[in-house]
Amino acid sequence: MSAPIKQTTLNALHKRLGAKMAPFAGYDMPIQYPTMGVLKEHLHTRSKAGVFDVAHMGQVRFFGKDREAFLEWVTPADVKALPEAGARLTVLTNEAGGVIDDCIITRFADHAFVVINAGCKDKDLAHLNQKLTEFKGDVQMEVVDRSLIALQGPKAMETLSVYVGGLEKLPFMTGLLGQSVKGMPVQITRCGYTGEDGFEIAAEHKDIEALTELLLTNPDVQMIGLGARDSLRMEAGMCLYGHELDETINPVSARLMWTVTKRRITEGGFIGFDKIKEFKEKQELVPRLRVGIVSQGPVARENVSILVDGKEVGRTTSGCPSPSTGKNVAMGYIDRAFSKNNQKITLNVRNKMIEGTIVSTPFHPTSYYKISA
Repeated sequence: MSAPIKQTTLNALHKRLGAKMAPFAGYDMPIQYPTMGVLKEHLHTRSKAGVFDVAHMGQVRFFGKDREAFLEWVTPADVKALPEAGARLTVLTNEAGGVIDDCIITRFADHAFVVINAGCKDKDLAHLNQKLTEFKGDVQMEVVDRSLIALQGPKAMETLSVYVGGLEKLPFMTGLLGQSVKGMPVQITRCGYTGEDGFEIAAEHKDIEALTELLLTNPDVQMIGLGARDSLRMEAGMCLYGHELDETINPVSARLMWTVTKRRITEGGFIGFDKIKEFKEKQELVPRLRVGIVSQGPVARENVSILVDGKEVGRTTSGCPSPSTGKNVAMGYIDRAFSKNNQKITLNVRNKMIEGTIVSTPFHPTSYYKISA
């Protein structure tokens, strides 16, 4: 028997706005809104600003004097090297070096804050609770019950700065505690999933609808659904768990070793370290690598065969039309011998042979905020 579909606190607002709703990660989520649709929502986020309901994501805090040691055991993140309020993308790893989930850790003075994926929330929490019982040290985990929205796009800072000061001093991948918007307490992290500047804003359930509607009073801000969220993250070359990542895929194959600093891969001490170090050192153990693909014609979406000289050498994991580039973009895993940029490939899209090219990601330039010197 399937579990009942869940709702975020913004569900009623989505329906009032006429959103097309569909199940995602166990939640009733907006796919697109009638005023624009996926294409216009995508381009609006690239040119102005969009609000995304991401309250289905998990929010967790870790306390205790050994919290950073614990997080450096369950992930390969260099948590201790983060400045106060600094954030880092990392992965939860298993003993085989596979990825249980990707997540963002923010290091604050008295705790660490972690955001986990909606579809992995239950298994992540079970995994973390199990590891807490095995860990010999002082650490406590608290699941945070509140909502989360993302404000993304080149007008994001201008929009939020009306209510929160000092954002021009907040670089990409940095958090802010103790803020409020019109008396509503919020936690802000400058990050996102679109390749644009933007913020994830955590707020109490009782405040989130009023906060969202307040942001929407700016004519440059529109609600954006999961359809455009997916095409935006694809253009930015970002992995989606269950597509580019799963427990059989390791950070070397996924080309996520940039998340593992030299100290961590030298000293180790995290779950799956021996395997990941071996994957890094022995190419024959990682026969396929994640690549970007561009093509024209019918779109190559998930699980399309990648061919070279008529032989299958890989499979796509995600794909969509790219509104910003006018091409079709995809990601997938391909035999290492064919993983270099400019490699010509053929995609078997519903028995139509489509020519494609291996390229580096992102497909569209990112616009993360940097503080001017």
